[in-house]
Amino acid sequence: MDEKVRQLSRAVEQSPVSIVITNKDGNIEYVNRKFTEVTGYSFSEAIGKNPRILKSGELPAELYQRMWECIGSGQEWRGEFHNRKKNGELSGSCP
Repeated sequence: MDEKVRQLSRAVEQSPVSIVITNKDGNIEYVNRKFTEVTGYSFSEAIGKNPRILKSGELPAELYQRMWECIGSGQEWRGEFHNRKKNGELSGSCP
């Protein structure tokens, strides 16, 4: 079992996509290495923060409300956002 946990941990850490895990209050408990590369936030800067630190302002408030209702009720939410990096640039933007 320990080997399976280590294997899963390596897969998450080496994932080519950002992974963010929040608690039921919406505060970040874990981010993987790709998250730190893409956003510019270090692991320690992200932990305990709300993911709204990445909010670009491009999506309607209703979408965020539905997302948090889903997460708050213990359901899984999947989706994509155009987020803002620590330096203010939008992710995916060309320099």
